[in-house]
Amino acid sequence: MTEDRTEYITHKARPARKSWRTMTASDKRLAGKLWAKLATEHRGAEHARKCEDLAKDLGVAYNTIRKCVFYLIEAHKVPVGTSLSGSQRGYYIITNADEAHHSLAIPRARATENWAYHNALARALQADLNIHVEQLSLGLGD
Repeated sequence: MTEDRTEYITHKARPARKSWRTMTASDKRLAGKLWAKLATEHRGAEHARKCEDLAKDLGVAYNTIRKCVFYLIEAHKVPVGTSLSGSQRGYYIITNADEAHHSLAIPRARATENWAYHNALARALQADLNIHVEQLSLGLGD
């Protein structure tokens, strides 16, 4: 007799990453320096600066810059854009609607890819191991 190995895994959507809420006073000062640098030297996509270069300029780790960018966007509503094209790769202050739409397309594409991966894996687990995983919905007409 085979036992029923059906398992159920439910996925509670994790809240948005809140690493900026735990930033130290030193990290917040660094975010202020980053804001000043972006606002004066990197306005518009044509002046984007690579994360690695910003990290070198400010003497910090790459991930610290990413955390500071998230902090500036979330806590201070600073419109920091991201460009992934050609020589204009990096962070910059968004100055127009085209830059805004381009910057929003990047996380949307990543979210869509992650959503598709999750749901494909959930179907594979159900088919192969009889493990039920809740399918995700992006709420974007998926």
